[in-house]
Amino acid sequence: MSDLKSFAHRVKSKNAELRAEILRKFGRDEDAGVLVLTLMLFIIMLVLGGMAVDFMRFESRRAALQSVADRAVLAAANLNQDAAPEIVLDEYFEKAGFDGSIVGTPEIDTRGGTRSVGVNAQLDLNTFYLRFIGIDQLAAPASSTAIEGSGDVEISLVLDISGSMRHGVSGTGKTRIELIREAASGFVTDLLKPEYKDQISISLVTYSSQVALSDELYAAINTNSTNVSDLTIPLDDNRLDPDHPDYNPLLQKVTLPDGTEEVTFLNPARCIVFPESEYAKAAFDTSLTYDQVATFQRRVFRAGHSNQNDDVAVSDQPDCPNSSFEQIIPVSQNLGELTTAIGKLEPRQFTSIYLGMKWGVTLLDPSMRDIIGNLSTTDAKFQSRPSDYVTTTNDVSTQKYLILMTDGRNQSGTRVRANHYDTVAEQLRWWEQNFPYANKSENRGTWPSLNENDVVQPHWPEADGDDRLQEICKAAREQGITIFAIAMGAPTHGEGEMKECATATPDTTETDGYYFENDGGEIDLIFQNIAEQITALRLSL
Repeated sequence: MSDLKSFAHRVKSKNAELRAEILRKFGRDEDAGVLVLTLMLFIIMLVLGGMAVDFMRFESRRAALQSVADRAVLAAANLNQDAAPEIVLDEYFEKAGFDGSIVGTPEIDTRGGTRSVGVNAQLDLNTFYLRFIGIDQLAAPASSTAIEGSGDVEISLVLDISGSMRHGVSGTGKTRIELIREAASGFVTDLLKPEYKDQISISLVTYSSQVALSDELYAAINTNSTNVSDLTIPLDDNRLDPDHPDYNPLLQKVTLPDGTEEVTFLNPARCIVFPESEYAKAAFDTSLTYDQVATFQRRVFRAGHSNQNDDVAVSDQPDCPNSSFEQIIPVSQNLGELTTAIGKLEPRQFTSIYLGMKWGVTLLDPSMRDIIGNLSTTDAKFQSRPSDYVTTTNDVSTQKYLILMTDGRNQSGTRVRANHYDTVAEQLRWWEQNFPYANKSENRGTWPSLNENDVVQPHWPEADGDDRLQEICKAAREQGITIFAIAMGAPTHGEGEMKECATATPDTTETDGYYFENDGGEIDLIFQNIAEQITALRLSL
């Protein structure tokens, strides 16, 4: 029995030694080593090749998705497209086999004759080989935007030149009017570039208590003149004699129906009074006859003088501005004419924002087309402007912008009462003298003592001015006019009125991007911002 166990033990030991020897030989054997390396490299090449296949599939599908996105936004932005832009986008992606790939809500902005459509899309692609290294899907993105519009632009630039524009702006060493002259000049220069020739027209409106028209524009409107005739100026007065040094061309003899002669004063004011009802609409009623504004100066705002200087007789800043550079420049692309006028602007009288806004809107309204088209100053390319408004969001039309700027709030202002403007002598006096000077006892001469409340009356209460402003702003917005409103150092009440006037972001009540508040130190940047918005939306088509 012990011999048998001894034999078994030897066999077991022998087998163990044999296995150990085999393993030692196998470990030292280098035959087929290249095969192992080849197998490893093959697996790596297989994975890399598979990755290339996955990436090629990814790029192919991404390109297809991008192509669909590009075609879809172009179709959706088409202003002649009857279907809603959202529906057009969905149908394009669905028919191309990319249903459900649109990410989020498409950005659609339709205003006036412009439509902008933007879409983001993503396609999740299952991988074949990249999954072996833990990547199961690849996300193929696409993004596209299209804008369509006519590329033509009409702009009304409405600037406040009231008396408070003489105030300095902290940190600039300049007055408000100086800063506006620079900013507004830069604005028209940015827009009236050679590459935009015949596309952009700008109407310049400057306002204080009134807005002045040119002689030609004034003559094209039906007006009731303030002219009266009487013998308060004798028929043999030297001022009626063209050969006399005292000749005044504003005084003329007139022959009455009965053959007798009297003298009349030709009021040089080129401002008109809008009836209250006209502020509720953008159109200019050419069938109406508008009253002429009297030539009268209640306060004095001259450089180097106090507000109520009564030592100088001259009426150099009447309610109706009397300098050529203060007159409306309608529908122009003459950069030199516009910048020259802007560069001469000076602070004037009270603030009538509503009146500046009314004229700014009027010059964008098609009702003025015949009047403007017949002016000798109108560029031949713009004789058909103001263009028609857009009647539906699918029509292509010239886009209309209005930039309204003020540093204040609506003020009631004053006018001379009719019973102190109903003789030739009185009219001539107010043309020659401002009220503070005329009211000094030593300057009255044969004139009776003047009670200010008897001579001067408020034009409109401030609250009425605010109402008129919001009425015309609303009428403009309803016609698709985009309103940029700028409050430059204005009081809180004025800021509120301007913000309410400005265009709101579509589908919201927010005026971000259309309303600006600034003390004046960055007014040039605001005008640059607005110019960039206009050119980005319309002229890169």
